[in-house]
Amino acid sequence: MATSTTKLTHSILLTRFIPRRSCESGKYQERKMQKNCVGCEIGKYGDGLSGAFSSTHCGDCPPGTASNIVAAPAFSSCANCPGGRFSKVGNSTCTVCEGGKYSPAGSPSCSPCLAGTFSLSETSSCTNCLGGKFAASDLSTSCQDCLKGTYR
Repeated sequence: MATSTTKLTHSILLTRFIPRRSCESGKYQERKMQKNCVGCEIGKYGDGLSGAFSSTHCGDCPPGTASNIVAAPAFSSCANCPGGRFSKVGNSTCTVCEGGKYSPAGSPSCSPCLAGTFSLSETSSCTNCLGGKFAASDLSTSCQDCLKGTYR
């Protein structure tokens, strides 16, 4: 007849030698012996290691990219932000550049349009003011007519 000590020892030995559940890339286990795998958060991706056992195996999408996929399996799940939008590290979406600023595709931030140029919101480049018009300062959202007797 098995004693409680024998049962406990048998249980510990079985637990010690039962392999951990392997998680696919983009997922991990929060604790050892957990039955289910948890997906990496949006803005993160799996590092390609199957059988990951902690969220440290989820990498942040780099600046200029974003991912809105839970349990994204690879770096390729982080898509470049389109022109006129930007993102910081680990973002799930790209943010629109406001008027007077621009960003090429894959940018980590917006840059100001310089004097003589302008932009509306969500643009990938600044536009030069046409002849007879000017933008006197950086961050302009439009060009003004030159005063009579002046030109550009």
